[in-house]
Order: sequence, then structure tokens, then C-alpha cells
Amino acid sequence: MSVQPCAAQRNLFDFQQYGPREWSAKLAVDRENSFFFDHELDHVPAMLIIEGALQAAEAAQARSDRAARRPGHAVWTSEFSFSFHSFCEFSPPAEIRVAGGDGWEGQWALTVTQQHTAVSGGIRVRRSPRPERSVPRPRRHTPAVHRRDQWLAKLAHRHHPENLLIGAPRQITPDHQMFDVLPAPEHHFLRTGGGDQRTMTELVEAVRQAAVTGMHRQGVPMGHEFVLTSITAWIDRPLSRNEPVRLDARRVPGERPRHTGLFCLLAPDSCVGEVRVTGRIVPPAVYHRLRAMNRTALAQGAR
Repeated sequence: MSVQPCAAQRNLFDFQQYGPREWSAKLAVDRENSFFFDHELDHVPAMLIIEGALQAAEAAQARSDRAARRPGHAVWTSEFSFSFHSFCEFSPPAEIRVAGGDGWEGQWALTVTQQHTAVSGGIRVRRSPRPERSVPRPRRHTPAVHRRDQWLAKLAHRHHPENLLIGAPRQITPDHQMFDVLPAPEHHFLRTGGGDQRTMTELVEAVRQAAVTGMHRQGVPMGHEFVLTSITAWIDRPLSRNEPVRLDARRVPGERPRHTGLFCLLAPDSCVGEVRVTGRIVPPAVYHRLRAMNRTALAQGAR
């Protein structure tokens, strides 16, 4: 059974059920999207894969649990874990498969594949009811909170300042920084379908920006890339765009070349979520070599 895409599945197409609690979809890659493709890329960005995977789980949950549609109730992604095994190329279309999920605390195993080769796997999404008193009374922001700096956007690997979701960092120690999380501007792509709640993708993108900004502030030259290998995230309640949210960012000691960052979401002063990001920092020559190896492996898999 095929399902037509809707606003909540804007990065998916050909959504189909192939088992009692099993669904599949193709990842839609719109290279004209000014958020995911803020600047020129030679592969499908990790943020688009994460967004598509979360959309697939949410769509599957809505179809598998009628209770999700009850008046006065809503569901939201509260947790996920994702491992990246290779880059995702522009073609053929990557396939997202979700399996499992039961009741309000629906847990879904997700796998993203391309040409029968795993691109990413091991993601788990929990779908939970929204607590009635989950969002505090909105607080007023000062205009300075929303200022988006061109130089900071460059450090965060964003060409367009409107895509910047973090404020200027406050250095605590060499391995500890604090960032304000800026709400997406009016009419921004991230606001479509999310209402007044910050989507999980929006929060994770703020973490990604904080991670690469911290990387460059610690002396890594521009042109080096952070190649994501794994990410886990959880939040214990929805976060409104009207409430102040900050990132407490710390680098976790470990063996190189792996780098791990731990990011606590503070709203306003209590930890309401956490994101853990692990990846490799590579210079341009190594990055181009990795990209060539990935394209070769995909071509060989198609034979």
C-alpha cells in the first residue's frame, strides 16, 4: 500500500507498508532547499538523513497507533540513536525502513540503505505522549538573542546567516563552552510543520553548528571537515521557540582521530535533553580520498 506524501513527510516519497509494523520510504533530496543545501555539497548531508528518518518513524507511528490522533494528545520524537557507516550519495535514492513500534512509547528500528549497502543504521526513535504541563509559560527574549553574525555563521559552516541557530559562544574552559540556541526565523524551512515547538532536527542542527564552531575556535583550520560517525539524542519534553534554550558544550576526552562532544540542553537552567556527537576531523586531502572510496564502493555494489 502506497501513501501520498504530506507536509509531515516533506522529505520522503513512495511511503509504503510492507509488513504489520514495517514501512519503507525513499529519501527525497531537493538540492534547491536553502537549509539542507545552504552551500555546495557533494553528498546528501547527515541532517537531511536524520530529518527523513525521524519523519518516517513519526509517519509510521501515526499509522500504527490510532491513539496518536486523539484530541488533546500529541506525539513527538523524544529519543534517537544513529550510526553512520558511509556517505550517502545523490543517486540512487536512499531507502529508509522502519520496523517495530508499539503503543505510546513506540520504539522504531530504522535503517537507511543505498544500493543494498548500509548508509546508516541503528537508529531508534521513541514516540511519547506530550505531558500536559510540558511547556512553561513563554519568556520574553531581548533582541540581541536573535542577532545572527556572519562570521559565526562561517565558523558553523553556514553560508546564509538565517540558517544560524546558535549565538556567540561563551568560553568556560578550553573544552567547555556555552551557546544560546536561537529559534529558526519566521518562514524558515524548519518552522514548517513544527508549530511553536522546536523540532528535534532544529535542536540537533544547533548542536552540529556548536560542534564545528568549537572545532575551529580550538585551532582547526577552515577547510577541514567533521565527518559524523554517530549521534544520540534525547529530550524529556517538547521545547517551545518562545523559551530560552542554551547548550552546555563539552569535549569528551578520548583517543584520536575520534572526537566526541557532549551537549546538554538547558531550559532555562535545568538539563532537559542531551546530544552526544562522535566523528573524525579530516583535512581536505583525506576528505576527498574518503569521498572517492565511497563512490567506488557504491559503484561496485551496483554491479
